[in-house]
Amino acid sequence: MNKLVDEKILYELPSGNNLTYILNDENKFSPTEYKVLHSFENGCLVKCMKLLYNGKVQFFYMTDGYKPLSKMLATVDADAFIAISINIFRGILEIKKNGFLSCAKIETSFEHIYVDTNTYKVYLVYFPINHIFEDEAIFEYDLRANLSKLIIGLHQLSTPKTMQFLADLQNGMLSTEDLLRNIQSVDEQHVKNVLREEKKAEKIEKVEKTYYSVKMIALNAPGEVMLHVDKNQYVIGRSENTADGVLSFNKMIGRAHCKVIKENGAVYIEDLNSANGTYLNRIKLAPQKRCKVENGDIIRLANTELKIVLE
Repeated sequence: MNKLVDEKILYELPSGNNLTYILNDENKFSPTEYKVLHSFENGCLVKCMKLLYNGKVQFFYMTDGYKPLSKMLATVDADAFIAISINIFRGILEIKKNGFLSCAKIETSFEHIYVDTNTYKVYLVYFPINHIFEDEAIFEYDLRANLSKLIIGLHQLSTPKTMQFLADLQNGMLSTEDLLRNIQSVDEQHVKNVLREEKKAEKIEKVEKTYYSVKMIALNAPGEVMLHVDKNQYVIGRSENTADGVLSFNKMIGRAHCKVIKENGAVYIEDLNSANGTYLNRIKLAPQKRCKVENGDIIRLANTELKIVLE
């Protein structure tokens, strides 16, 4: 369980395949850490959006498309477990190197450590709040203990290389850097194979992937708003006379603000010379210049944010 939820600093809201927490005291929000999260280039952290919910700070984590580690344990084999563990410790080291973030603010439960099942890349949940946490040494001790319990408890992980990894996890003299170096040497060839397969999968996806369903879900609308892009040229705006997808609740959105384009299996967004701009993941688009979008991207029209869902 999340210690912050137990202490009633946060409470969790049902959010489908994503993750949502409400911060009970907005004074505990850390704008500096939140800003660092959005500029953190390593990509080992789950994308976090700060929203408002009944006047309180809401953290919305976009985990759709990833799988909790806890739901992989029944079928994960030794090679996959080693690859996932490598990526966990790589992420921890990158966070330590950043200097502005603390590993003690990372969610440690396996229910909220997320994995890309195709590449075994790991995504961690970080809470940008001002709060007195246990130090990073205790965080890492708990993580090592939890990983050790998995190796001991899952029969499919009883292999020579995982047993060596277990011994290293339980060796308090080894630093995080030592542990990562040892685990990589145990299964260096497997890591190379994972990276090779990741590149192959990316190439195949670029050639073969076709999206049959495109939805846009409003994240900060006054009510539930979802647009179903059912045309190859789909205009979004404020006016029913000019737009296929109507967002009439926001007067800052243009009558024909932007256009979603489906072409050759890919999806694009194009600004239609709007007064208040169209943004893709916080980057303003040049008018009438299409940009490709991916699943989970955030489109902002003026000050209304919509999440792209591609299926």
